[in-house]
Amino acid sequence: MKKLHMLCIVLLIAAGCTKNDAPKGITVEGASIVISAESPTRTSYEENLTTAYWNATDQLGVYVCRNFSDGYASTIENLRYDNAGSDMSSVARFTSTATFNVKTGDVIVGYYPYSSEQTVEIEGSLDGGSRAIAYSLGRPFTLGAQVQNGNASTAHIGANDFLVATPTEVAASMIEGTTVTVPFTFTHAFAIIKFNVANKYARAFTVTGITIESADSETALTGEVAIDIVNPTVKIVNGTPSVALTVENSTKTAVDETFTGYMLVNAATLPVASTITVATSLGRFQLQTTSAIDFYRGKVTTLNFNANEERLIDKPASQLAECWGSWKLSTYCCQAAGFDVYMVLGDDYSFTLYQRANDYEVSKFTGTYTFDASAHIFGGEYSDGTPWATTYALEEVTENTLTWSNTANDAEVSVYVKADVPDNIAGATVAHKSAKSVKRFL
Repeated sequence: MKKLHMLCIVLLIAAGCTKNDAPKGITVEGASIVISAESPTRTSYEENLTTAYWNATDQLGVYVCRNFSDGYASTIENLRYDNAGSDMSSVARFTSTATFNVKTGDVIVGYYPYSSEQTVEIEGSLDGGSRAIAYSLGRPFTLGAQVQNGNASTAHIGANDFLVATPTEVAASMIEGTTVTVPFTFTHAFAIIKFNVANKYARAFTVTGITIESADSETALTGEVAIDIVNPTVKIVNGTPSVALTVENSTKTAVDETFTGYMLVNAATLPVASTITVATSLGRFQLQTTSAIDFYRGKVTTLNFNANEERLIDKPASQLAECWGSWKLSTYCCQAAGFDVYMVLGDDYSFTLYQRANDYEVSKFTGTYTFDASAHIFGGEYSDGTPWATTYALEEVTENTLTWSNTANDAEVSVYVKADVPDNIAGATVAHKSAKSVKRFL
C-alpha cells in the first residue's frame, strides 16, 4: 500500500493517451518490459502538509492491449508488477512476475494498487470509432464509506486511493537487448475536500460524521472505479450522488474552535442547492449550497462550515440537554445516600461514574449512555462492554436536581443534585484487579 507521509495526498489530473502515442519509441519485437514508476509530479498541496511515497511492498497492475487498429482488442492482459525498490522512494523500479512481449502499437496502462480480482466489462459499443472499454475494478476500489480517526486525520484517504498512468516517451537508451524500461508517471484519480467545521454554537460538541448530498441525482460523487483503456481516463460507474465520512475517536470541539475533516470524492461539480450535513453529539447542522462547487483532480477544495444555531436541524430533547453535567447522588430509595456517588453525563453520550462506600477506595467507571427521547429512558454500557444493571426513567430534571427511577422497580428512585466532582474523589481512584470485584451502582 502507498504510504502517506504526514496528513494528505494530492490528486493530479490524469493525462489522456491514445494508441498513436502510447507507448512511444518501443520498436523491439519480443522484448520484456520493466516499469519505472514515479510518484505524482506534485505530491503536496498548497498547505504543504504531506508527500506520497512508494513503498517496497507496493504492487502495480499493468494492462497491455493490442490489435486496436481494427477496432477490436484481441488480447488484454492484467499483469502484476512488484516494487523492487525500498520504502519512501519517489521513484521506484517495478518488475513483472510474468513478462509480455512489447510490440509497436500496443496500448499500455498502469494502475495502483494491483488486483487479480478485476473484472472486465465492455461499456457500450466498440463501433463509431470511440472504442471505449471501461474496466470496472472490484470491491477494493469502490470509492464509498470513509472513516476518519479523530480531527485532521487523513489515514483513510490512503485506503481509498487509486492511481493510473500511461507511459511517457521511451528513449533509445532505455532499450537494452530484450529489456525495455518504460517510465510511468502516476496520477491520482480523485479529489480531496478539506472540511473546516467551526463551532459557532453555544456548547462544545463532538463531530461524528459529515455527509454531502448532490442536488442532482446524476452527480457521481462515489461508486466503482473504471478505467477507459483506449483513451486512459478514470471515471465512476454505478455512481451515487452522496458521500459520507464517519468520524471516530474525535475529541470535543469547543466554542470558536474548528474541527477539520477530509473526504475523498470523485472529480465532479456539486450543483446549487446540494446539502451538506455535519452530525455532532448535539444534533445535525445542515446547509444547502448557494453556488456550484467544483471538485478537481489535482486540487484540494477547502469548504468552511459554520455550525451555528440557525443550522442545527434536530436539537436533542430539551430535557436531555438539561441532564448534561456533573451530579452527586443525594437520596436513594427516599433515604439520604449513605455513600458517595458522582455521575457525569457528557453531551457526547459518554458518562463517568465515581463511587465510594464505607471509606473504601474510590471506584471509577466510564462508558456510554443512550436516551430514548420519546419514552424518556436512559440506558448505558460500561467501557468493558458490560451493560447497566437496568434502565432508568427520567422523572424530572431542574437546574439543580435530576430524578430518575429504576424501570424494573419504580420504588427505587435516585435523586441527584448538581455538584462538581471534588478533587479528593477524582484524584483518589484506584485501578481494580478485576472489573467484577466492585459492584457498580448503575
